[in-house]
This record gives sequence, structure tokens and C-alpha cells, in this order.
Amino acid sequence: MAIQPPQRKYWSEHMRCGRQLSGPFTTSERASRGSGGNWRQSPRAHHDGQRELLRKLGVAELPPDEGALSSLYYDKLAALPDGRPVIIAFDHIANRRTVTSLLPPTGCPIVTIIASRPGLTAVDVNLQPLTNEAGLALIREVVGDGKVNRDLASAIEMVQLSGGLPRTLSILARRALDEPDLETYVRNAKDAASSELEIVRYIVQHLPQAARSALGLLGRLTATGFDSTMVAALCDLPSQADAAELLAELVDRHLLVRATGPAGNRYQFPEVVHRYVVTMPTDHSWREAFERLATTALATIEHAVALLMPGALRPSIDGISLPPAAPVTVVGEWFDEWQEDLVAITEQAYEVGSFAQCWRLVAGLTPLLDTRIAVTDWQRLVRLGLAAAERTNDDVGKALMLLAQGELLRYAARYDVALEKFAEAVVLFRRLHNNAGVALALHSCGDMRLGLRDDAGEQREIARAELLQSQALFEEMHNDRGVADVLSSLGEISGLNGRLDDALDHLRAALDRYVELNDIRRQATTLRLISAVQRRRDQPDLAVQVAKESVALHNRFDDQPEKGRAFLTLGLAHEEAGERGVAIELYRRAVHIFRTVVDLRWEAQSCFHLARAMKEAQYPRDEWLPFLDRASFLCEKIGDAAGAAAAEQVRADSPADVP
Repeated sequence: MAIQPPQRKYWSEHMRCGRQLSGPFTTSERASRGSGGNWRQSPRAHHDGQRELLRKLGVAELPPDEGALSSLYYDKLAALPDGRPVIIAFDHIANRRTVTSLLPPTGCPIVTIIASRPGLTAVDVNLQPLTNEAGLALIREVVGDGKVNRDLASAIEMVQLSGGLPRTLSILARRALDEPDLETYVRNAKDAASSELEIVRYIVQHLPQAARSALGLLGRLTATGFDSTMVAALCDLPSQADAAELLAELVDRHLLVRATGPAGNRYQFPEVVHRYVVTMPTDHSWREAFERLATTALATIEHAVALLMPGALRPSIDGISLPPAAPVTVVGEWFDEWQEDLVAITEQAYEVGSFAQCWRLVAGLTPLLDTRIAVTDWQRLVRLGLAAAERTNDDVGKALMLLAQGELLRYAARYDVALEKFAEAVVLFRRLHNNAGVALALHSCGDMRLGLRDDAGEQREIARAELLQSQALFEEMHNDRGVADVLSSLGEISGLNGRLDDALDHLRAALDRYVELNDIRRQATTLRLISAVQRRRDQPDLAVQVAKESVALHNRFDDQPEKGRAFLTLGLAHEEAGERGVAIELYRRAVHIFRTVVDLRWEAQSCFHLARAMKEAQYPRDEWLPFLDRASFLCEKIGDAAGAAAAEQVRADSPADVP
């Protein structure tokens, strides 16, 4: 991990780069290697990264509290001078959570590059390999002009041998320092590269036929990792034990490397082996093998979703839900490890023509991608899933992709367009007589209307009618999870309409069902909503107690948006109880989270309350005003006229109601 002004021409080979971002580059004194320059060291926690980068930015005293540290980190990045562009680059990322808490705040003049972890919220930079001219310049920096000028042809061969990858070329050049001439060194380097492939070819040729066939199939996967379950399905082996035995043999022969993670053993090809196996023929039908793998991947995903959302109906499997069996934290850790490979399998399903499998995989992955805020992957897969459903003319697939599109639009606060998608899904599911799909889509319609401007309360009445229809369908199917979700939404509507007693009744009924289902995530969310109602009933102490219970439950799993909402709710409760200092720190944490996950609506609310509380606590104007400006900007962007008006009231020294 490094932070530096964009002034270096050469970058890591993981970025496949060489093209200049902005002018010639020189090494900066601000560069900071987060792992001591050694990629073999274990990855650091994101708070370690924040501490190191803050020190590089000149901050001498760092707060011990992690929440305060994160707030300081984001404030410092937001305060960087606009005239000095900055790049933050991350490499050797262990998982996505390592990065998300280190990304700069929205709107900062900072370019973020993440190597080897596509799909994260960052600038997507597609850089080309070095040209011969740029490669020669790099070699000259290392070995000097004299050695290059004496044998220009060999120097150009070095550039070509590296594939134009800056890091690889830099290593080749450093190794050439001790050689008498470049020609001899290049010849030896070419022989060594050729020898590696020959060794791999010799080992593979002496494998049993079944192992060679397995390598050929695995080499055609675009996913970079696999386990015994995937291998058993792909190679049509009798059991996982047979697959594990095969994998162990390939590891012993140095054709695979193994890493142990939350989901067990995960295997990958070393680079030189992968270069060989992708060229291997296979005596199996690739399409049939991939169909088996996709079916296994879908079953695994559905099981993970069942653990994440106990009792939830899944219209993609005809309304039959799998039973819960493990804590939510296991699902999060598993998905962090396998997300990129599952995304790759889904994309490959479309490429090989398995269109039905493609949209089913997208539908299965949607709740997992939603929970992990993997918006970039999610957007790409939904477009692919919709195209796959169109290719098969499958209305179930189209309806499921409309639901996924609507949820994505919620993140951009485009509630009116999202509502249109959900309404289209309702029509399709009704045409299919799929009651599970109708119930889910109606619930989504009702929820989405709560985000629309509704001065006269008309949208809330329509939402209430849609939710009651959804509830009736869930009750008809005896699905307690669906009923609980609807009751929670009805509680929100009652609260917005000022019927606080009704709101509490709905929310407590929902909470009882979530407890029976052992759904910790929804218990935490419902407690947050109950706390908000109790605060409005002038019960601040009880509101604080319940909000703390919500935060405690949220700490048991990694759902950052819900944790941010819990911090905001707890802050409002503390402020109502007269503890404004505690509230301000909680608002800071909420702002930090919503900036990280790019949730504009909730970031606007958090910035507003932070600015208002800081002003009322008589903080200097230059400390609270940037948060108020940010709240105003976001409210205008998402069309929240009421929020923008409240921000202007605070700016004009007028009292503002706390929503």
C-alpha cells in the first residue's frame, strides 16, 4: 500500500501498466510501503494502514480509539490541497474489507488504484504495457547508459521478455547489473524461462490420464481459485474425497499451491503452470463439465444466502428455502474469499452459452453482493444476467434481474426509477403465478416509496396498501421471514405518520419473528428502528439502551451500512439524553462508514446531524461547515428538498428539527 503524488512513470506489473497518468513520475518521499516492502508478510488491518498513512501526512499524535482514528483519517484526506493531485495505491490485498475502510471520501481530488482486486469502489485504470522507449528508459535508470548503448538490441529484447510489465523489467534490469554484457544475460534469461515451461510439461506428461484431464479442464476456468467441491463437479468425480486426493497429488508435484481460509482449502495455479495448462487439450466435453460446476456453485450460493437470510423465499428455486445452519460471520468471510471466483464463473457461464445458469447465478449472488456493497461487480453481473434472460426469453430471469436493478438504484437514491423496476417485476411474477416473487416485489415497491418526496402522505398510503398485499401472500405461504420484513416496513410507515404506538407494535412483532428465526442481522436492524421510535416518544434513556443492543448485534457481523445506521441512531439517542459529545463521535463514525460504502442518502443525513451538533456545541465554524456543505450537496444530488431546506436552516442560524 502506498500514498504518493502521481509522479512516477513505472508501476506494479499487477496493474499491467506503463501509460502515464499525469506527466513524468519521480519517486516521492511520501511513499509508504504498508508491509515493509515484503509481499510475503501477512496483510495489515485497515486501522494499521490508516495510522501509517496519517503519519506520512504529518500527523504526530494519533487517537487510540479506532472510530476517532477513522474520522481523523477521512478528515485529513478531505483536507488535502486541491492543487496537489494524489494517488492512493493498494496492492497485495488480502480481501475487500482490507480496502473499503481505506478508500478516500467521496469528492476528494484523489485517484485510487487497487491492484489485483477488480470490482472495488475505485477509479478503474486500464494501463497498457511499456513501450520499447519507456522500457529502455527504465533499464537505463538501473544499469546506466553505457551498458544499454553498447547493446541496444539486447536491451530491447529485455523489454519484450518482460512483456512490458514495469516491475518484471525492473527485476530483470537489476539482475543484469552483475553481468558483463546484456547479450549473455538475455540469452540466459530466455533459457531459464523456457526451462521452467519444459519442467512443467515433463511433470504433466508423466501424470495419470485422469489428472491430466483434470488439469485441462481447470485450465479453461477463468476463476483463479477452486476447491475440492468445484473440482469434483467439474471433473465428474465420485466424491469430494476423490477430488481432495487428486488436488493433494497435484500439490505434491508443485502444479498447484494451497491456501487455507475460512472456507477451507483453496487451490491456485502458479503462474508458470497456468501458462502451460491453458494450452492443454481436454478429452471431456467442456460445456457439460462447466454446467456441472455452475450447478454446484449455484447450490453453494443458495446455501450461503439461506444462512445469511434465514427463512427467506427465493423465487429462483420455486419458493423453496434452505434451512439455516451457521452464523452470519462465516458467510461474510467465505464470500470475501470466493467473491472474485464466483463472479468469474458467472461471467464464464454467459461466455459458454449457459444463459439460464448465468441469470440464476446472478440472482443467487445479489443478496451477497448487496451485503458486501460490491456495487461494481453487482452492476456488471446484473447487466449480464438481464442479457442472459433475454437470450433465453425467460420471464423468471427477467423479473429477478429487475429486482436486482431496483436494489442497485436504491444506492444511487434513484427511488422513482427503482420503483418502476419493482413494478415491472410485479407484473411479470403475476403473469407467472409466482406468489413468492409477487410478495417480494410488492414489498420492495412499498419500501421504495418511503424514499420518495411525499408532502401529502399519498405515497405512504400506497406503500401501506402494497405492503399489506405482500403480507397476505407471505402469510398464505406460511413464511414468517416475509411477514416479519413487512411488519418492519409497516412500523416505519406508522412512525412517519406519527402513529408511534402502532409503529412499536409492528416492530416488536417483527422482532419476535426474527428471534424465532435466529436472524441476528434483522434483529439488529429492528432494534435500531425501535430505538428511533422510543426517542420520538421522549424516552431517551430507553432509546440509548435499545440502540446499544443494536450496535452490539451489528458488531457480530460485517454489514457496514446497517452498522452506520445504528451509529447514527445511537448518536441521536445520546443527544436526546443530553450527551452531545458522545453523539458527535458516533455521527463521525456514521459519516466515515457511509462515505466508504458510497450511500449518498445516509451520508447526507449523517453529515447534517454532525454539522448541526458541532455547531450547537460551539465548535469553530470551519470545522462544522464542510459537513453541512456536503449534506447540502448530497441532498440536492438525490433530490431531497426537505433535507436541503433543513441544512439551510442550520446555515442561517435557525433551529432545525431533528428528523
